[in-house]
Amino acid sequence: MSKADTLRNSRGLAFSMGLAILVLWFVSFYLHGNVRPASTIPNHPLEPIVGLAYTLEPPPVPVSETLTTPFAYVFYATTPQYACSVLVNIDRLQKRFNAKHRIIVLVKPNLDTSYLSAFTAHNATVIPFEPPQNPTKDVPYYQGVLLKLVTFRLHHYIPSLKRILVLDADELILQSLDHVFDLPEVDLAAPRAYWLEDELSSAFLLISLSDRL
Repeated sequence: MSKADTLRNSRGLAFSMGLAILVLWFVSFYLHGNVRPASTIPNHPLEPIVGLAYTLEPPPVPVSETLTTPFAYVFYATTPQYACSVLVNIDRLQKRFNAKHRIIVLVKPNLDTSYLSAFTAHNATVIPFEPPQNPTKDVPYYQGVLLKLVTFRLHHYIPSLKRILVLDADELILQSLDHVFDLPEVDLAAPRAYWLEDELSSAFLLISLSDRL
């Protein structure tokens, strides 16, 4: 067997093990009663907003705030699969890495209430928002992905926010990221997409919120 074949087999095994751990964690999560019934979800002060205009309408009622830090981790979930991944990362941030900043989750308004209950049980702020329409309708994988654009206007809803770290749900956080918020201030910072030529990845966005963006 060549080195290339060995490397491919190792990667396949690592992926399978990671997927199995993720499934086992989520099953354990539900079996231990961490998800409250939908009837116990606190009334959220922010009503669902339909669509996104490039120039937003006056902001809705401000979101209630439980933390005073001006920084936040932000995820978005448009499907049950992504909601599960968000829960895994929230749990890791809070329990494994003791993250000191608030967590915000943007969700499609029709996402099952059991996930909303799980998010609020983890003290995350949940904001329902209908994703802007994606012109690439022929690629189902990308439907809902433009919900990420709403993060650039989060200071309209939570005025105390100054800087956010926007993470795709299909990532797995492997270490504390609190130090990222202390990087020199710029409007937008993102890593290079090593699999593309001279492009940045939107899977990890550090945003200094302002109306300039």
